[in-house]
Amino acid sequence: MKLLRKRLSASIIAGLAMAGSNAVASSHREAPGLANDPAADITDLYTFKGERGDTHQAFVMNVSPAYVPAAAPNWYRFDDDVLYELHIDNNGDAVEDVTYQFQFTTHNDKTSDTNKNVIGFLPAVTWDSSSKKYIQFGDALGSLPLRQTYSVTKVTGGRRKGVATKITPTDMADFPVAPPRVGPGVTDGAVSNSSAQKYTAYKTLADNAVVATAGGYKLFAGPRNDPFSVDLGGVFSAINVRPGVLGLPSGAKDSLANSNVLSIVIEVPVTELIPDSSKPFFGVWATTSRPQGTVRGLKGKNPVNGGGYVQVSRLGNPLVNEAVIGFKDKDKFNATEPKDDAANFASYVTDPQLAVLLNALYGTGGSTVNGGITNISTTGRTDLVTVFVTGIDGISKYPGATGAGDMIRVNRGFAAEAWPLNGRTLTNNVVKTALTFLAECKTLEGTGVTALDGQVDLAAAGFTNHTVANRSAAVPINCLLDSFAGADTPTTGGTGIYDATKFPYVDAPWSAYD
Repeated sequence: MKLLRKRLSASIIAGLAMAGSNAVASSHREAPGLANDPAADITDLYTFKGERGDTHQAFVMNVSPAYVPAAAPNWYRFDDDVLYELHIDNNGDAVEDVTYQFQFTTHNDKTSDTNKNVIGFLPAVTWDSSSKKYIQFGDALGSLPLRQTYSVTKVTGGRRKGVATKITPTDMADFPVAPPRVGPGVTDGAVSNSSAQKYTAYKTLADNAVVATAGGYKLFAGPRNDPFSVDLGGVFSAINVRPGVLGLPSGAKDSLANSNVLSIVIEVPVTELIPDSSKPFFGVWATTSRPQGTVRGLKGKNPVNGGGYVQVSRLGNPLVNEAVIGFKDKDKFNATEPKDDAANFASYVTDPQLAVLLNALYGTGGSTVNGGITNISTTGRTDLVTVFVTGIDGISKYPGATGAGDMIRVNRGFAAEAWPLNGRTLTNNVVKTALTFLAECKTLEGTGVTALDGQVDLAAAGFTNHTVANRSAAVPINCLLDSFAGADTPTTGGTGIYDATKFPYVDAPWSAYD
């Protein structure tokens, strides 16, 4: 019977592998295919110069949306079966030239009969400088239940057939994942500690997961505060942004307040990203992939995976799949590559349905917001193609580009770092920027309504529908602020213990105890 099960598993996996790599099963809460697969769900991608900006570029890939801090006793973690990847296009053909792969391994070091800890993290968690891993203080068995480590591989060329090179730590066997922030007595010091002391205790513990390597890399993986903010209730309730009209941020709610994510943070030498210093451009997007076939194990046995990797989630520019791609194609978007975006999804960008909705909900006579929305163009939106697909000539578009697709574009020679001009920082208000572009905001240079203000001549850059021709003297037309209240943070105000300019940049996570 056991042999039969093995043969059956092998035949099922072989059949799935023969089905080819075009199977569509995608994950993001913006898409239905894998909405219940948070570990493979990419929430945001950021890239900026960071603390070593002259020589390095920082990348932050977040997964696991709306991570509830008190997710005991089985805390959120990276999935051993998911391949997490960052892809770099550095020659303008919308195909990856360099890929950084992250693969995680979960360890249960407590395998003896005394492994009866049903809570999961008792007693206190500490970092053992000798074994270079997180352990539980005073525990003779020596380590955490379900601690995680990860490996990093750089692939030059195609992601599956290129030349692979391992990136390894200098003084430990593998890269450690920071533990969840369980609370006082475990990760936050004493129960009697102040909020600032608890925060500092966890930060000190988690900082052991910051690892520098030969070659100039720096890495971190683990739970972090979600830096993204949006009033999801307002936006997805027929765009009834609080308190009933757009442009009044004082009424906003941060729907992601007090929630965490799992972050992968890496700093990479610029020389790996830009082979030709005379063309300091590159594009980046993130993906997650799962094995094609999975056979569930019986009676608590581990599942068996087989077949090649199938891409299940993709993210470049923020909000593309969520606000631009139609529902029926959201899974397809997550399963495809940037080089095919023009063929697969062009009409969603040039003829945005959200513009139709905004006209219907807030058109002239329907709202008093900034004088009402005035005839947002619903077809022929080449400005959105520039923002989301090709990049901006002279700023973010690769000179002589032969391909186009959704990715965050970076020009290392351009001073300002702001999406969609150049990269994306942790504090860029991308919701406001995306809405103002979609609504054809007519603005003046220097008003701060979009990231382009004061940085580029709108008309010269091809944004003729965003020029000041129809702007009233009193207020920008169609400049739809997103009812943005600003991100909540677990850092205690005034303590100065979190420095957003220092690696790993993303703030420490919320505590399960708070």
